[in-house]
Amino acid sequence: MQAKRRWLRSFAFAASPAPRYIPIRFTPAFWRPYIGDVRKNTSPLTQFLYKNESGSYCSESDVSVWCDVFQFGWDGDLEQLPRIKPRLHLFEHIHTREMHAKSKEYFANLLSTEPYQIDCNPDDDVDIPLMPYIEAAAMKNLWRDVLDEWLQDPRGLAYIAITGGHSKLLQCLATEYHVDLKTFNLVDC
Repeated sequence: MQAKRRWLRSFAFAASPAPRYIPIRFTPAFWRPYIGDVRKNTSPLTQFLYKNESGSYCSESDVSVWCDVFQFGWDGDLEQLPRIKPRLHLFEHIHTREMHAKSKEYFANLLSTEPYQIDCNPDDDVDIPLMPYIEAAAMKNLWRDVLDEWLQDPRGLAYIAITGGHSKLLQCLATEYHVDLKTFNLVDC
């Protein structure tokens, strides 16, 4: 009887051989291609912080790093990020008041020399105020308490909103501050 069982067992296992496990060594060289793929899919801020630790980082994507910082409302120290010259489109990525205040403090010495540039000559007598680039965040997010200084002259602010492409602010100025946008002469803009 035991011989019969042995024979049945050997027959059953002979039909399906035992699985062979190939030992894989999980060394850093094994993981390197996978880690590289993961890094390619991370945000520019994450790539900068990782590469900054290893000491190899090229400055081609400094603006992308700052865009990520502003979009995510990063809580880290702005001093460890790459130095850049403030640009108008960069500050439009700020979504929180905390990041706006933090950026205003960080770029304080640069913002005073970089006003919002207007490249048109309005025919009517409108004083177009000088506005730092960082206020693009306030115009995009309609932070009226930040824009109080410029809301005293709504027509001048409307010219700045037209130049910066802030349609929500223009709509607000037209409805709440009675700025007639049809009277603007924007031929030279």
